[in-house]
Amino acid sequence: FNLMVLLFQNEEYEEVISSYERIAPSVPEEYQPTFNFIVGKSFFSSGHYQSARDPLQRYIDSTYVPSDQLKNALLIQMTCAHQIHDEELFNRSFEKLDSLFPNDEEIPKALFMHAMILKEQGAISRADEKLKLIKDQYPGFEDQESFTFEYGLLAHQNERWKESYDAFKAYVNTFSESSRMDAAWKLFLSSSLNLYKHSNEE
Repeated sequence: FNLMVLLFQNEEYEEVISSYERIAPSVPEEYQPTFNFIVGKSFFSSGHYQSARDPLQRYIDSTYVPSDQLKNALLIQMTCAHQIHDEELFNRSFEKLDSLFPNDEEIPKALFMHAMILKEQGAISRADEKLKLIKDQYPGFEDQESFTFEYGLLAHQNERWKESYDAFKAYVNTFSESSRMDAAWKLFLSSSLNLYKHSNEE
């Protein structure tokens, strides 16, 4: 077990993955939470998101005292949930993060990630609500380029033309070097035309 801890600390994640099943029966009960965290994070760091889920969840379920390690595990689990498109797992992890670490700077990032999961699943209206929540409660969200684009896109898909127009107007004026600039201009034009059409109808 101590050797596995050293391997983990030296980021030898594949070595941890190849040895953990052999070590598991001899891990003392008091070290089980740490063991599960090490195994889960090793799978995650190696890109095995599905395999990371269960050991991470065992660690999370066994831990109730807020700590940097628990917060790290919850954020990793939410990333795994995002990668494997498991909204229920994401929601459980987010609720615990929000409960144990209220007002943490990671909360708006988690909300944004959740919005992207919902968008990928086709739940456009629910994704839109998450982004509205970020806009209203976390105006200082750090990744403004991604947020502005996605907010404008979801507003466009939900036919909120004025908000889509405003978002893409801000985007093309602020993020001129973005790789998404062509798409932003097309959506800006579409929002403009739809806004003009809707105004005439009114």
